[in-house]
Amino acid sequence: MKFKNITDYKIWIHNEEWYQSMVLPSKIKIKGKFNTLKRIPLLEEYNYDNKNVLDIGCNSGQYCFFTKEKKAKNVFGIDLNKKRISQAKILALNEDLDINFINTDITTFSIPENIKFDYIFCFAVITEISDIFSVLYFLKNNIHDLALIELKLSHPILYIPNNLRSLKYLLMKKIFTAEIYQHRHAGWVFHPSLDFLKNFFGKNFKIKYINKGFRYDFISIQKI
Repeated sequence: MKFKNITDYKIWIHNEEWYQSMVLPSKIKIKGKFNTLKRIPLLEEYNYDNKNVLDIGCNSGQYCFFTKEKKAKNVFGIDLNKKRISQAKILALNEDLDINFINTDITTFSIPENIKFDYIFCFAVITEISDIFSVLYFLKNNIHDLALIELKLSHPILYIPNNLRSLKYLLMKKIFTAEIYQHRHAGWVFHPSLDFLKNFFGKNFKIKYINKGFRYDFISIQKI
């Protein structure tokens, strides 16, 4: 849907329901349910010039627009929510931005043969789905340079057994912990610890805790 004038475009934006709050390239401001602009300062620390970017769970496309404005080469946004993808496509068309928005999930997303993603974003997705391992394996197989992830980490408390031999056994086995949690929408979900993720991704990746993010914990996963 390409609007004939800016007035009709603004009216459409005003009448829509939005999850993300954003400032579009045209400087039009969208007030969403959440202030997702809080993630922008972190994203500004990276160089997107001529890079390929994938946003998993892109919603209405906020971070795709941001990286395209920063001169990213190929930008893909995927989301299961048809309404959000439709909003993203309309915004991209009216902002004259060439972005690939696809209504799909990570298990059916087909990466073009000539594309390797320099940056992969995955914000508040892993924590809110039951099949976390599909996303983790996708990341492990497709991170070309760096992934920025926001997820709920497990912060285990060390259990000290009365028997010293039992403690020695636990330490030698290098037990990596996680939590199982019942999410109100997704059902039972999995919260990994940072050590669990380091063990899962292995020696070819460097995992770093950044800070407490907008909703959950922010980490980076760097391909070595």
